[in-house]
Order: sequence, then structure tokens, then C-alpha cells
Amino acid sequence: MRRYHNSRFRDVETVLTGVQDPRAHLLVLAAFGQGLRDDLARALREVIATGIWDEDPEAPLRSDGPGPSDAFRQFLNRDLKDRRDRGPTWTHLAAALLFDREARAVLHRSKLGCPQNCRTTAEPYSEGFDQLADYWQALYGWYGVIRHAGDGLARAAAHFIQDESRAEHATFTAYLTPSEPWPVRRNGRTDASAADASLRVLILMMQAWDPGTVHTLQQVLKYAEDPEWHYEPGRMGLFGAQNAPGILVEALNAGERARLRGIVEELHRALESDSRPEGGTEDPGPCSSDVHRPPRGREVKGERARCTAARTAVFRAGNSPEAPLWFHMASGSARITWPRAGQWLLGSPGRRLGALAARLVAGLPQPLTAAAASCWPDRAAELGQLRRELGLTTDAMAQALGMQEKDISAIETGTAPRPATVAQAAGYLLVLALAAAEESKETEVLPTDLTDHVRAVRETEGAVAL
Repeated sequence: MRRYHNSRFRDVETVLTGVQDPRAHLLVLAAFGQGLRDDLARALREVIATGIWDEDPEAPLRSDGPGPSDAFRQFLNRDLKDRRDRGPTWTHLAAALLFDREARAVLHRSKLGCPQNCRTTAEPYSEGFDQLADYWQALYGWYGVIRHAGDGLARAAAHFIQDESRAEHATFTAYLTPSEPWPVRRNGRTDASAADASLRVLILMMQAWDPGTVHTLQQVLKYAEDPEWHYEPGRMGLFGAQNAPGILVEALNAGERARLRGIVEELHRALESDSRPEGGTEDPGPCSSDVHRPPRGREVKGERARCTAARTAVFRAGNSPEAPLWFHMASGSARITWPRAGQWLLGSPGRRLGALAARLVAGLPQPLTAAAASCWPDRAAELGQLRRELGLTTDAMAQALGMQEKDISAIETGTAPRPATVAQAAGYLLVLALAAAEESKETEVLPTDLTDHVRAVRETEGAVAL
């Protein structure tokens, strides 16, 4: 378990071990489960959308050998174990995403190696938010809470059965709502529907911890209808899943069992469809990042549409034998690759322009390279002013050139004479030329030969901006 990202795991353990009343324990358990499940799905979408998973500080140094799908699997597998007593597993993560189609889709495509980054204008993407920490906290919190689901539900059901002080017509599902009597309208929902939602997440948590839960519940419900049904409680389920389902069904009346049967069948269908993931051949659809979702107030008009168009272009490039020349690998490979297309079309402006500039630098004629180097240091201040006019921050330029922000500021102010390498000196100018071409901005600061070269590349190979 990650040492510095398990505070929500500890919170779950502290609260659930401290609440002794079975009903209160069940309510807290359901609330924890619902919240952590939603947080885990959202956090995973953000980790994928930002591409921040590739910057995991605990990741081992990688060469360019592993493909993007292998790298993403390595990121996930550093936290997903092969046994549940060692930490969260793939089964636990899959259960949390079972009813979040967006998260399941982006996870599946990321595992295939198809880039799912968000093409955002924010620079940096989400300053002040730590997407990796959010994901780890939610993952370990979810792992902590699902371990208590079976025992907590069994305790509450047994307490209900043995409680002689309860009203004659009391129902167990009333235990799952904090208000009585029910049904009562609250936030547009009846307590009955709220109880069903709590019961659904509790059973999902039990299924996450013990994959035999849904099957066991199906058998127990059949036995409740037909006592002659051949059912051996001690043999149903894995890891002892037989205890909670049997006690739960015993605590329910006929109407509640019918509702439970519907919940179990819904989970069974979802599990069946989850075992047959989509093949990844359809368009990726809208960007799933929360950066496009109010009420965070950060959405830019038309940005989600541009992001979706870019992701669709990348996806089609990875599935099509024909595409514009600029999708090809620098080595001249005729097969289009998702990673290269993703570098050029997805992610922050700095990363996109940097990837394009690096390719152009590699094929830049010697006279143009010399012309780029000759701009320094005489035009440093003018180049810095042009960068600001184009809306590129020092952070974006640092991302594009693989430099530090302080070095960018130093060369623009004349503190440093020029970029450290010829590639960085030419790359700086190419990033500005590409940004100016995207904005259709004319400038006399850049060498004319360089801007003409960039314009010619765009005309012959296709405009890279969408």
C-alpha cells in the first residue's frame, strides 16, 4: 500500500470500527461505499484524461521500449495486486466502475494503447489538483470499505431479526434510510428508492470483495421461494460469501425479496456485459474529463467539441490504413500509430507544440538551423514578447522544449545568452512559428525562411490544428 496515500483507508477503518450500533454502522458503510465508488471512477477518468499517470513519481525509469499500453498497465499494476489480502485487485477496481460506462470505456481504450488525453487550453492542466493522489486515495479507501460490507450487512440483518422491540410491520430496508416512517419524499426520491440504492451499493461492495456474492444471492432467493431447491449454504460462494446473503434474505419480507431479486439480476447483467468489453473499434465519443463539466466553472466554450474532434481524429488514425503524412512516425513508417498521433493532437498546448517542433527540428535543413541559432541573443526580448502575445506561458514553453521555466525566463531576459543546445534554440522558434500558424498571426520577429518552412510543411502534410 502506498504509504502517503492511504488516509481515506485509515478513515474508513477508524470510523467503521468505532460505530457499534448495527443500523448506524450499515448507514455509514453504505454512504462510504457510494462516495468512494464515485470518487474512484471520477479520479481514474481524470488520471487518464490528464495523462498524468505517465508521471508517477514511484514508477521505475522506462526506456522507449514498452509500448503505451504496456506502460499504462504497468502504472495500474503497481497498485493492483494478485491477492485481496495484499491490496486492491483488478476485481475491486472493475466493481467500482461497473455502472460508470465512461470510465470503463476510457480504461479499456487506454489498456489498448489508444490515447485518451484531454485537449485542454488550461496550462498547466489542473493547477492545484493532484490527480494521482486523488486516484490512490479513492482506490485504497474503496479497498478499505468493501472489506466490511458482508460483515456489516450480516450484523444489521441479524440485529433486525432478533430485535424484539421493533414495530410489528417494520421492514429491514427501513434500516437503510435515516428517516422514519417511510415512504417520505426527500430530494425527489422516496425512502424506498434510497433504500434500494443503498442495498445495491452494499451488494456491489460484497461482490467486489467476494466474486461469488451475486451467484450466492440468486441461489438463496430461489431457496426462499422453493424450499425443495437443492441448496447447500456452506458450499455457495467464494471466501465465505454464504453468510451475509442467507441472513439478509431471512430478514426480508416478500415484497423486499422481489426488490432484492431485481437488484441482483441487474448486477448479474452488468457483470455479464463487463466480461465482454467493447472491441475499441468505434469512435471514442466526448472527452470524459471533469474539466468540461460544470459546476467547476472551468469549461471554455467549444473546448469540449474541439477536444472530442481531436480524440476522434487520433482514434481513426490508429484504426485506418490511410491518413495524412503528418501522422507517420519520423522514421517513415507507413503504419500510423496512436501514440504519435496522440502526441500531436492531444494534451496541453505545450506538449502538442513540443512534439511537433521536435519532429520538425529533426528534419530542419542546416541553413535554417543556423538562422535559428543566429536569432540569439539579439532578439531574445522580442521573442519573449511574441510568446506572450501568442498566449504561451513559460510553463508551456518549458514543456515543449524539455527545459525548466527559470531557464526560459533567463534566455528571454538576456541573463542567459541562448538555449543550451542547437535543438532547443531552433525548437523555441519552431514552437512560436507553429503557434503563430495556428493563430494565423503574421510576425517579423521570426526568420522568414523558418516561417515559410513551417507554412510549407502544413500545406503539404495537412494542418495539425483542429
